Amino acid sequence: MNEILFEASYTRIELDAENRVIILRLIGVINHEDYKNMWNTFIDKVQEYDIQKMIADQTALERSGMESKAWLVAKWFPKVRKILGNDIKIALVTSRSLFTRIGGEYIVNAVRSMSKFDIRMYNTFDAALEWLKEPPKTPEN
Repeated sequence: MNEILFEASYTRIELDAENRVIILRLIGVINHEDYKNMWNTFIDKVQEYDIQKMIADQTALERSGMESKAWLVAKWFPKVRKILGNDIKIALVTSRSLFTRIGGEYIVNAVRSMSKFDIRMYNTFDAALEWLKEPPKTPEN
């Protein structure tokens, strides 16, 4: 059972201690200020628990604005890179909504172009978690 680290109407942040993964669940319609608060709280928890593996689960996300996605790419990810370096894995579980899925693809492609983060999109939470549970690649494998 995951430990709930933070909860609001628009998000829940959980710790999967067994797998050393922090999970951000995006819920409903999220306005810009809540969006920023959610992601900033998320990185605070990542630092607090010293975690390098993260899941952003958008399956319950209905909508967030393009301004919020632009902020995430232009401000939040560079901040994360300064704090954590490039040695992190981020799995984005996509929404059923086509518009939200396109927004997720925008984020993933933008982050890949500006960092060495290992960021991937998945259709299911279980597939994302399985990827994060894989042992780190070594030069031999």
